[in-house]
Amino acid sequence: MTRKRRRPRRTRRPAPPPRPSPAAPPPRSARAVLRARAARLGALPSSRRVWSFAGGTSLFAAMLGALTFAVAPWVGRWFAVVPRRGRIVAVEEGRPVVLVDDGAAEPVRVVAHGSYTPGDPWEVTVRHVPFVPEAAVMGDHVPLGIPVAAAVLLCLAVLAVWAPRGLRASWLRRRRARPRLGRVGGAELRVPVALRAGAAAVSLLTGAVAGVLGSALAAVSEGLASAGAFLLICLAWLLVPAGAALAVGALYLYAERAPVKARPAARVRVLPRGAVRALRAAAVVTGCAGGLAAVLAQGPGAQPSSPTATGTAAVVDAWSARARGGDCLGRALVDYTVAGLPYRTTLDVECGDLPLLEGAGEIRVRWPAAAPEHAEWVR
Repeated sequence: MTRKRRRPRRTRRPAPPPRPSPAAPPPRSARAVLRARAARLGALPSSRRVWSFAGGTSLFAAMLGALTFAVAPWVGRWFAVVPRRGRIVAVEEGRPVVLVDDGAAEPVRVVAHGSYTPGDPWEVTVRHVPFVPEAAVMGDHVPLGIPVAAAVLLCLAVLAVWAPRGLRASWLRRRRARPRLGRVGGAELRVPVALRAGAAAVSLLTGAVAGVLGSALAAVSEGLASAGAFLLICLAWLLVPAGAALAVGALYLYAERAPVKARPAARVRVLPRGAVRALRAAAVVTGCAGGLAAVLAQGPGAQPSSPTATGTAAVVDAWSARARGGDCLGRALVDYTVAGLPYRTTLDVECGDLPLLEGAGEIRVRWPAAAPEHAEWVR
């Protein structure tokens, strides 16, 4: 029998000593982090890139500012939150003229959005925009744009948070990636996040104030005063998107750099595609329907069917205008009194009757008893 050869025993080599890990840099103070950030911001980009970016953002703000300025008569009074006592002294084109006591030496004469029903008390409560008492609404009047804007913003807010690329999903993805590596704390985390959050808060607050004041002033100002309102609206469209971008950037920066103790769940629950499309369609349809309803509400409405009353009106002015089709349209501005309250309204007349109205100091008119602002000429 042959003997089995013994395999030589392998000698275990001693494990190499562990390499000393590089020493972690000592944590920096908040002042040192601020100095580093300031030095990093000191390296400005080229002037060409700066001018191209500034030109693009300015054009974007000017376009949206012009659109907002066009609808300012409806938007400006959305922010009427300051209540004041006032007294109705007249009704012009269906809107009550109110003397508002805002604490000044003399009351302010404003044309408030809303309506007045004959027989109601003349002492009323109005609401106006802060620092702009001229942009006022009646106390019981709710502008149509407020619920429409609230519905659109609700749809957009749900999309911004719960959409597949929304804030919630993006936050969780950034928190889940490398939860224990590349994370910092202390001043290294607080200072950059606080800088972005502070800049976002200042931009949002300043832009919101500029937008509110600009919209309110655009609704009540004329001539050169409207230029300042337009500039305020453009400034709002510059600052509000910038503040929103900085706020989102601060959230994402914290999610990427803050320490994570446990790895978040791998699956991120978001809205299904059908719900996303439905919310987008709801926002578009609601906004378009609300804008169309606001435009139709400004046009001449149907006169209510009620017993009519007659009286004498003084002709203040008469003029003609041309329609798009070239037809002549006659207009006459008249003043009359109903139950002791002065009314002023514009009548639609034939262009051939304009010479007669210009020569006549007074004319006979009639109006529905429930809506004296809907007057018509009785020939």
